[in-house]
Amino acid sequence: MDILCAYCQTGFQENDKIIKDDLNTLCHLACYALESDYIRDIDTYKNILEKYWFYQNLIN
Repeated sequence: MDILCAYCQTGFQENDKIIKDDLNTLCHLACYALESDYIRDIDTYKNILEKYWFYQNLIN
């Protein structure tokens, strides 16, 4: 199962810098369009998947 960027609708690569917001939405750092107050984490796609338990079933 691939996760797509909430804004540009393209898939993530392991080393893409992404944002996880208040609603656990993932998007590319360059695509993010809301206020920074909603950002909860910025890291690589791979690290985000490993860091949060609710993404564990998406790790291949």
